[in-house]
Amino acid sequence: MTLNNNKNLMRQFLLQLMKAFDLLQAQGIIHADIKSDNILVSYTNNEITSVKLIDFGSAFLFSQATCIAMSTPEYLAPEILEYLDNKTKSKYEGGVPGVFKNMHVWSYDMWSVGAILLEIISGFPLWRSLKGR
Repeated sequence: MTLNNNKNLMRQFLLQLMKAFDLLQAQGIIHADIKSDNILVSYTNNEITSVKLIDFGSAFLFSQATCIAMSTPEYLAPEILEYLDNKTKSKYEGGVPGVFKNMHVWSYDMWSVGAILLEIISGFPLWRSLKGR
């Protein structure tokens, strides 16, 4: 069963995924490695029964934003990639990264959700789809 051909399943998937993000946001947790491989979907009789996030190895508390480390780059927001690039080039001087100063807790992971949604709709990952252009 594929989500991209069924609007009802897509809606169920997104609703349950956003409920998981609501729980994370309430706790101030950023998953930091949201990708299709880290989302488990169970379904029965054309109904999604559960959507679970796994692999919290890169997760951190929003209040500890300096703990951010490289996860799967294809699903990271451009500003996070830029921050990580500057950090590895020693341009980062500590404290809360500027990229986080005006962010909502959920903004970090929401780019990843958008990339996953595009992947579901198109049938292939966002960045691989741009390689030939």
